[in-house]
Amino acid sequence: MRIGGLTAAILLGLATLVQAAPLNPEVVAGDAKWVAHLDVDAMRESIVVQKAYQHFVEESPIGRAAVTMLDVSPALIGMDPRKNLHGITLYGSRIGKHKGVLIVFAEADQKLLTESVKKARGYKSSTHGSYELHSWTHKDRRCERPVTGAFYKDKVMVFSGSEAEVKAALDVMDGKKPGLICKVLAAEAPAGTTALARVVGIAEAETPCKSKLAKEIESVGVVTGENEGQSFLRVKVVAESAEVAKQMGRVAEGVRALGILHAIDHPKDKQLVEGMKVNIAGKTVTVDSIAPAEVVWRYIQINIKQHEKKKCERSKK
Repeated sequence: MRIGGLTAAILLGLATLVQAAPLNPEVVAGDAKWVAHLDVDAMRESIVVQKAYQHFVEESPIGRAAVTMLDVSPALIGMDPRKNLHGITLYGSRIGKHKGVLIVFAEADQKLLTESVKKARGYKSSTHGSYELHSWTHKDRRCERPVTGAFYKDKVMVFSGSEAEVKAALDVMDGKKPGLICKVLAAEAPAGTTALARVVGIAEAETPCKSKLAKEIESVGVVTGENEGQSFLRVKVVAESAEVAKQMGRVAEGVRALGILHAIDHPKDKQLVEGMKVNIAGKTVTVDSIAPAEVVWRYIQINIKQHEKKKCERSKK
């Protein structure tokens, strides 16, 4: 992060950095091709998220077990995510690769976490300037992979599968390397945004996916959240040509038309459909959807119950 020489400017800069809230482009490397961000503080204020969490805890055995784990989480992971976790940012410079940087904004017991990770398999430590880097081997059901982590100041943790990427991320946050300048990735999100994901350079990327459609898309952005009791979702796609954008827009309009037909027999879903708008401008297709949060939750709740009913029926067979 670029900070000036004055003490007041430094303090202001650090205060801005540790407030997770919206995506902060200054903590993302300038060569990033994709970025994702969860604003956990905004999620706590969301009606839909609150009701979903309540339903999960009250109706699901897994949810009740999760609460038990969260109750003891300060002793296990040095923080209670329900109170201490503020946001998560992920980014990477390559598309389609399991590589990138994870930044966690949280108040955590750094001493406890450090002592715990020192017991991990293959642990070793190194330094980068004034920072101590911790590396170990993480093992799950699928594979083993290296992980490197470091604490940045008091409320920020940086992780990656690459020690070099952690070092580079620390340099970005210290202002030694440029932060994000790509206008598509760094675009300001609407107030109340809880989650966003953006990708650029899709058409030129070398990915395992051989989809012809992917080669016709330059960038994709998805933003969702809630503001003043209204849930919103925006999907923005920039195609390689106006013709491709036109065809994609027609598909989106077709989905909206199907929704209108569905609402004839399901009038409670009418507000969801009415709030969906499709706009095609040159090579850009934008789909905006907005509806009262209570309506969105009701729709989600109905789908949850239908899923649980089908799951129960399958278990009886």
